[in-house]
Amino acid sequence: ARRRRLRDEIEALVRTHRLDGILYPCTPITARPIRARDTIDWSGEERPASMVYPRNTIVASQADLPAVTVCAG
Repeated sequence: ARRRRLRDEIEALVRTHRLDGILYPCTPITARPIRARDTIDWSGEERPASMVYPRNTIVASQADLPAVTVCAG
């Protein structure tokens, strides 16, 4: 039910604002060195890197919507 509600809200946003898509960065922070520690200081709190990096990609996957990742930078 939550997944469907999320999808409905995103689709309504796209319709209301006549959007062709929504662009946002895949990750909220820049890449770390390969051998960096497993935690990241996120807003003053140590968090597992595995929970911080994918946080932006979760939106499309949880709403069952298509997504495209474009590497840049």
